[in-house]
Amino acid sequence: MSDAAASNELLAAAKDAAARNVDYYTLLGLDPPSTTAEDAETTFQQPTLTREVVQRAWRKRSLKYHPDKAGAAFDKDKWEEFGLARDILASEEARRVYDGARVGLQRKQRERDLMNAKQRRFAEELEKAEGKSARDAEARKEEDAEREKERGQQAAAGRMFMEERRKKMAEAEERERERERREDDERDAKIRELEGRIAEKARRRAERKARREGGAGSKSREVDGDIAMDVDKESVPAPPALAPDVQQQTKIPSLPVEMPISDDPVKFWEAQWPKTKARLLAAQRAKEVRARKTSTVA
Repeated sequence: MSDAAASNELLAAAKDAAARNVDYYTLLGLDPPSTTAEDAETTFQQPTLTREVVQRAWRKRSLKYHPDKAGAAFDKDKWEEFGLARDILASEEARRVYDGARVGLQRKQRERDLMNAKQRRFAEELEKAEGKSARDAEARKEEDAEREKERGQQAAAGRMFMEERRKKMAEAEERERERERREDDERDAKIRELEGRIAEKARRRAERKARREGGAGSKSREVDGDIAMDVDKESVPAPPALAPDVQQQTKIPSLPVEMPISDDPVKFWEAQWPKTKARLLAAQRAKEVRARKTSTVA
């Protein structure tokens, strides 16, 4: 077969071999060509690769695959692959097409690898960014939870403070009411004690008068007058200070500066009792008004 007749078939076979990624240089034990560029205009530097060199390499490598040598182990496809490698590499035009196709495939493979590397980097960066975003979101969530916890604690502390304050105010008001009750009770006790003393002195004077009827009347009156003068209006405790309107409602009549002295103790008590009774009623009204004002404030 001439070179002109075999050119088209070899070119097609060279392209097919390059597409199948078959390395004919390695198959025949030859060094692959070196390149000066990685583009479609690649030139190859291998001036010693001639038809004779390819023929010798083919004969050396394919000898054990020869039908006479292989015998029953003969591999027809392998034998034909060796022959195709020899024909393609021995033809300069077919070898140039084969080398160009291989370089193009290698360049595309490098581009795919580079693209895959970029995609991998992009995927890694995207994953890293997503991970950082997730971590930031988790951190923000934890910060929000911490702030919410602090707000809850502050609100609880505020409620406790207000509750304690209300409790202390209630206790203070209760102490004030208790103090006023004690003062009222003490004043009532003093008034009752005074009334008892007055009644007891009146009774004693009546008894003495009954025993001393007759000539000792004048002396008895002097003694009775001295005893009566012992009862002074200052011994009656003054009521607590009240508001002007309350003072107007609960005005307590004061005793006269000079207490009239009667020879008859019964008449003396009858004259003195209305004044004492008026003071007691006024004190009771003042106590009730103060109790109502205290309950209204509470």
